[in-house]
Amino acid sequence: MVDLQGHIERVTFSNEENGYTVARVKIPGRREPVTVVGGMINPTPGEKVRMKGEWTNHPRFGEQFRIVVCESSVPATVYGIEKYLGSGLIKGIGPVMARRMVEKFGEATLEVIESESSRLLEVEGIGEKRVAMILKAWEEQREIRAIMLFLQSHGVSSAYAARIFRQYGNAAFKVLQENPYRLATDIFGIGFLTADRIAEKMGFARDSRLRAEAGILFVLHELADEGHVLYPAEALIRKCEEILEIDPEIIASALEAAAGERRIVIEEGSAFPEAQPELIRDRAVYIRTIYPIYRVQNAVQGRSDCGIGMRDLILLITREKGYVEKGGTYPIILLNHPDYHLFYKRFLLSPLLTEQRFTHFSHSTATNTREDTPNTRKSSCRLRC
Repeated sequence: MVDLQGHIERVTFSNEENGYTVARVKIPGRREPVTVVGGMINPTPGEKVRMKGEWTNHPRFGEQFRIVVCESSVPATVYGIEKYLGSGLIKGIGPVMARRMVEKFGEATLEVIESESSRLLEVEGIGEKRVAMILKAWEEQREIRAIMLFLQSHGVSSAYAARIFRQYGNAAFKVLQENPYRLATDIFGIGFLTADRIAEKMGFARDSRLRAEAGILFVLHELADEGHVLYPAEALIRKCEEILEIDPEIIASALEAAAGERRIVIEEGSAFPEAQPELIRDRAVYIRTIYPIYRVQNAVQGRSDCGIGMRDLILLITREKGYVEKGGTYPIILLNHPDYHLFYKRFLLSPLLTEQRFTHFSHSTATNTREDTPNTRKSSCRLRC
């Protein structure tokens, strides 16, 4: 990767949700600013940036530097300080006030804010109230820079760091130090393997219970994508052992712990009389989010062990939505497989009741189940209530 350093001249575009930024950066030795694209947190004109990435050639916009890692720091030149403070980043300071401050303190302006804030009263137009406002905003920006530096020093790219900060804010330190595997469930785009690399760099043991539990969930999701909504417990432990490369006893213990925390569900094989023989002999494991969907399906079939009123609620909603058809058939989508007693894991209880996407699982169409909806699978059979 190429190293590049400079000062942000202009921010052309910045997405607050994911940190994606298009900016112009002034590089020493180059006559014109260069266009950089990638993840940045609160990019600010005048800010000093050190980037790692690679040069690309966009067919429309020409030469660009694609950021992989970006570290920012406060500017050191008078020009950069004025541009930085005048950008609106620090509440209480606009372009006019920034110019006054720089004229007064020069290159020491940021040091005055940091450690001699009472001297700000020497600047025309700044009173006690504005000083307090400036100091609060300055502290917030310092925390952001510290968090970004912490994340990137542990191998987190700028794009992921932006998402992490967006999700956790100033609590990012605490979350990662306690359980970096939360990233795999909390942050879109970060899976178990990425979270595992971050955890390893932070010193978490490979045989820790946190890693074992996260690995179990990862394997269950992978199995679901292959066409399994439940899996025999012993076979699951063996698969986890292959991927995690740790003692199976640790995995078995983590399996029970995850069930106790209600992150997964473990059912005796006798609970699934229509399932395959190995599930009759062994316990079946599946992700907890399937469980309420399983109960909804039971309610639709009128089984007595379902939640009170669940079946009536489903029928009421379908009638109010105008989904009732001749002969009492409701648009609850089924895929052609005898083991249709479980709904596909991606469709949770809340969207089921609000969007009417009652989608059952099919082993024969596993690769397409995420796209199955009432609009895309007209040939699906229907459930008669």
